Amino acid sequence: MVGQRFWSLTVALWTVGSGSSCSESSDPAPITYCGRTEDFRIYEGTTQETFLGLTGRQHHAIGLLVPEWAWTGEGRPAGCTGTMIAAGWVLTAAHCSPPVGTSVAFSVFDTLDREISTWWSRNIIEHETLDLMLVELDVHPGEIEAVLDPIALADAVTPEIGSLLALAGLGETELATRGSRRFAVEPIVEANGDELTVDGQQRTGACSGDSGGPALMRAEDGTVRVLGVLSRGSTDCRGRDHYVQVSGDDPFFAASVPPHCLAVDCGGIEPEGRCYGASAVWCDGARIQGQACAGGQECGWSEREQGYRCVSAGVSSCPNVDARGRCSGDVVVRCEGGVLSAHDCGDEARVCALDSAGRPGCH
Repeated sequence: MVGQRFWSLTVALWTVGSGSSCSESSDPAPITYCGRTEDFRIYEGTTQETFLGLTGRQHHAIGLLVPEWAWTGEGRPAGCTGTMIAAGWVLTAAHCSPPVGTSVAFSVFDTLDREISTWWSRNIIEHETLDLMLVELDVHPGEIEAVLDPIALADAVTPEIGSLLALAGLGETELATRGSRRFAVEPIVEANGDELTVDGQQRTGACSGDSGGPALMRAEDGTVRVLGVLSRGSTDCRGRDHYVQVSGDDPFFAASVPPHCLAVDCGGIEPEGRCYGASAVWCDGARIQGQACAGGQECGWSEREQGYRCVSAGVSSCPNVDARGRCSGDVVVRCEGGVLSAHDCGDEARVCALDSAGRPGCH
């Protein structure tokens, strides 16, 4: 699903950072050429994103970046992952930058993994200090808007340890395939400065070709946003992966990326709603809605709304848990229609853990 950082062409890799066959350093520079010595794979990713409930057009916004020297026009050569954050603007990692003076192609695919279109870069802008890069495509915005909805950057937020993010990438899978979009859900385990760390707990993780891929969240207003960009990861593709945190308030983005309308389609979110941490998200008609639960409120079941909303603390029978459920220690806790259920995995000598789609269960 998401992964280590390198472009590849036959046996030559343009690779950097920890987890590559060249270096165990966490420093994303310098770039070197080397031979492939390990078979990195994505483990247990899903083809469809269900945790956040992306729309099909939002799925399309996550695509494959391939430099011109690796482009053949046939098949799917290894590359990096990028996210369309505004019409004609793709966000990825700076260590995915092609050689100076060359261009890069961005290909997008539908939810059945069929190619929709490919566009070439007009301009490439690297961040001065962070492992971030913007690719401006040589395409009219109207052509973009006809096939996909860009996923906007998050506003400045303070990530909470334990919060779940949906990770996406087109890198290698546990089946040794590549170039197909995959998703996994993992918790934030560290948040230091500009870096977020997530942990696949030896079940899921980032792999080759997933570099530059997004870490996605539901914002307080209910919309899906990009919170981070994959910079480096574990060598076994099942451990801790490190993302550069991004914010639309950063002058790097404000100076180049044009404003655009947010996608407000509900996607997989039903009128009943969901709880994302301290926020309630639900569908009102065909429009996504969200509310931050603060000031003595929590996300829980509302009898009046017959769904998950912000309610006064202590009122709901299902505080901070919805039908999808969560792990409370080794207990699987779920709320179905306002009725709380709990299943202790310890009774089966197992532990509560999330699967790749973010669903809790006994493992």
